[in-house]
Amino acid sequence: MPRTVSVGSSPILGTISGSTIVCGAVQTTIDTNGQVLNSNPSNQYTYKVSLVPGVTSYQWSVPAGATLVSGQGSNIIVVSYDLSSFNSGLISVQGVNGCGTGVARTLSVSTVTGNISGPSNICGLTTATYSVPSDLGNNFVWTLPTGMAITNGQGTSSITVSISHPLDFASSNQVSVSFTTACGGSKSLNFIVNCNEYTKLTASYCGATNIAPSQWLFVNSVSGATAYKYNVYDATGTNLVFSTERSVSYFRFLENTFTYGTTYKVRVQVKRGDTYGIEGVACSVTIQDANAALQAAYCGATNVTPSQWLFVNNVVGATAYKYNVYDAAGTSLVFSTERSVNFFRFLENTFAYGTTYQVRVQVKQGGVYGVEGSACSVTIQGLPVTSLDTSSCGASNVTPYQLLSANSVVGATGYKFNIYDEAGTTLLFSQERSVPNFRFLDNPFVYGQIYQVKVQVKQGGVYGSEGSACSVLLSKMPLVTLVASQCNSTISTASDIIYATAVAGVTTYRFTIYDSNSNQVAQIERPNNYFKLNDFAYVPGVTYSVAVATKQEGQSYGLNGGLCTVSTPAPVVRVTAVDQAHKVHVSNVESIKVYPNPFQSGFVIVPIASDLGAKVSYEVFDLTGKLIESNELSVEVIQNYTIGQEYARGMYIVNITQGTSSQSFKMIKQ
Repeated sequence: MPRTVSVGSSPILGTISGSTIVCGAVQTTIDTNGQVLNSNPSNQYTYKVSLVPGVTSYQWSVPAGATLVSGQGSNIIVVSYDLSSFNSGLISVQGVNGCGTGVARTLSVSTVTGNISGPSNICGLTTATYSVPSDLGNNFVWTLPTGMAITNGQGTSSITVSISHPLDFASSNQVSVSFTTACGGSKSLNFIVNCNEYTKLTASYCGATNIAPSQWLFVNSVSGATAYKYNVYDATGTNLVFSTERSVSYFRFLENTFTYGTTYKVRVQVKRGDTYGIEGVACSVTIQDANAALQAAYCGATNVTPSQWLFVNNVVGATAYKYNVYDAAGTSLVFSTERSVNFFRFLENTFAYGTTYQVRVQVKQGGVYGVEGSACSVTIQGLPVTSLDTSSCGASNVTPYQLLSANSVVGATGYKFNIYDEAGTTLLFSQERSVPNFRFLDNPFVYGQIYQVKVQVKQGGVYGSEGSACSVLLSKMPLVTLVASQCNSTISTASDIIYATAVAGVTTYRFTIYDSNSNQVAQIERPNNYFKLNDFAYVPGVTYSVAVATKQEGQSYGLNGGLCTVSTPAPVVRVTAVDQAHKVHVSNVESIKVYPNPFQSGFVIVPIASDLGAKVSYEVFDLTGKLIESNELSVEVIQNYTIGQEYARGMYIVNITQGTSSQSFKMIKQ
């Protein structure tokens, strides 16, 4: 008995029907009577295939730029187009049944389109013509790059343009036209134009601000270029500042003349072979301000010494730096110093120890200083301590005249020398001086005594802490004799003053007088360093030996110095002269004396002894007539007062007045 088998296959669909040209018009269906049967939305089109028995689904796909609005799975679909992106493509459909998916049917669709005709390389051209097919539509609107202008044909499918080189292609390098298609939609076409005979800075650098001199500025590279010339003008674009040629498509200001904070115009020429073309479009470039500040190692530094160099970041092209130093608040300028180098210090300027300052730096370029950079705080170390220097600390056999020096401190306005007892516990005296040295001569002291010396430094009216103590041993009381001019001499009159060498700090002199048999005949104690023959019962014509000992207040006498002989005058008849006019007897007249001369460690004025109640004044001049010293002292004081210990070597004029007597001496310091 015969059997039957049903055999099937995947479906085969018919052709797709629908619009193949789309342009965005509204699709309207009208019957034979002129009635509108259907009005589709703009840019929506219907596509369909015939129904096939057994097909369970119709699978559609549309090209890029098109959207399937409705109908997927059925034999009729609605499609819309994005006319700004869609140009052409395929609509396809496949039938599906129990045997599978059939072969795809396709329909080619496209928009109304065409091409712009005209020259793309416009180098050397001053005019050109651009056109599209006239049947594409109407209402043609053309757009051109900067530097091109329509001279004829605006609104039509063909235009004539003028070209002014160089063109600026930064915003656009396209000739564009938009138009209304024949079916009512709009469409745009673009055509790229260019000229590789010139170029300009790339968009990221054209108009750039805050450019560092070391920063590379790039131009749009040109194929076939062998070199580029970078012409840099002032902000107006009229004055050439510098021009530099390079084989690469970038340059920088660093190797050329420039000023910080300034705007320049940059135009670029392209070299082909041995010839440069015209300049490209100008681009403005602004160089950053030279924000110089102290280097990180010094910005915020503390415990800075006045002699320490503080460095700022080196600024390329700077010809000088101005360092403006403000108070801690940064509001009041303390000082300003200009230097040709990128470092300074407080040493040569006004400063206070232990103080914080704000430092701002200006850079000089082209004869002009720029704006101040960012502020940096700097704190000077606290007021230093000091002590006697190595030559004075621990010194022994120090004379009262000897200057003892402390280590000097930069910026100090004064020094206080505090003198303690040997144990360093009891302050004996203090002496303030504007210089870093002192001597015991000007203070109460005891020969042969050890003292401890501590020093304080003054600045801004305030003394700092004492430095470390230094011991100083004074010399022993010096042995004293009569002055050389009177030792082993004959004394003229009984009223002549016989002097012993004056010793600083001595309060009492003791003169012990012996006869020729070494018998003590007299002992005279007095606060002055002299005596007279009529102070004891001398015998005229006799030679006496004199020994001198000295002591200080509260101390014992030291040893006698060496013996000196003095011979008393022989008894003679005193001769007087008679002033015949006035019948007044004139006796020998005493005079003021000065010794020793020449001198080394100082000289002493010997007043007229018979006028002990008077004052003695003196003036010391150098050979230029400059007053060196002047003073007025009593007769009792001046004969123990030493003058000229600190004088420089040379000759001095000393004018002395006592009562009505005045005398002048030429004194030589050896």
